[in-house]
Amino acid sequence: SEQKHAVGQSANSIRNAAEKLQKSFKSGDMKPLIEILSTTTHTELLAISAHFARTYDDTLKNVVLKKTSGDFKDVCLALIMGPYMYKAKYLNEAMKGIGANEQEMVDVICQSTPNEIKHITAAYGVQFGEGSTDNEKIVRDVKSETGFNLKKVFLNILEGRKPNSSNFGDLETVAEELYKKGEGRMGTNNKYFVEIFSTKSRDYLSLLAKEYAVKNPGHTLEGAVKTELSGNYRTAMLALITDKIAYFAERARQSIAGLGTNERGLVYSIVSLTKQERIAVSKYYAANFSETLQKAISGDTSGDLELILLSLIS
Repeated sequence: SEQKHAVGQSANSIRNAAEKLQKSFKSGDMKPLIEILSTTTHTELLAISAHFARTYDDTLKNVVLKKTSGDFKDVCLALIMGPYMYKAKYLNEAMKGIGANEQEMVDVICQSTPNEIKHITAAYGVQFGEGSTDNEKIVRDVKSETGFNLKKVFLNILEGRKPNSSNFGDLETVAEELYKKGEGRMGTNNKYFVEIFSTKSRDYLSLLAKEYAVKNPGHTLEGAVKTELSGNYRTAMLALITDKIAYFAERARQSIAGLGTNERGLVYSIVSLTKQERIAVSKYYAANFSETLQKAISGDTSGDLELILLSLIS
């Protein structure tokens, strides 16, 4: 009976949430929508969406499309579609038009775990493939939109050559070799850099950075990447050795800094993360930059977009 009670309670809360959403759309006051989208898990949201569709003869997505606009609409849709569908869509949009937005491609490809890459690949095939199981579509698109070293990095990751864990036995040798093939000579052996960075696990690269600093006093792996590589290839390689929280705190800062806000970059830096990660990014931001993320968001956004972003990071 206890179990029944728990299920009954959740059925009640699902119904209440769907009712709240309907009232929100009718009144035009988006606060209930903001509260539900920014505080429920994606699993809960799926149940609420299903109940909403059954009760009101329209999907939550459709109503959001009709009743919201601009960047606020994009945030709402991203939260409704869930992390993998959203990341696949963001990646696809980064490759649309003349010239790809390689920075956005780095956001998705270089800051996802091997397991996440599998889910993103599947979600990409479902949305943009020739058939719903077209898992090669993402690779075909990336191949056609990028070139040279950056393409090799992306393809190694997308084709599953970057593992969850690597053998740490060769760390010392690799640290020495990277120096010899980079800072220790004229010109850089890009093939070796690409191989190590895009086919070794994140844990391995973290230990490698420590080993590199020990083996080569006065030098760091990050410094080597910054001095030896350039362009978005450098951006990708730095992303592969930067902790996810530090990376997205910096991306949020870049999106807000300067004239005009890059809302798309800001939104991805928050919406693509889990609740725990968002809170960690917010803490990192306050500790490392001159203001809090809350203050930065409030200074650069307004209205419902500001409200939903603030709710997501609190």
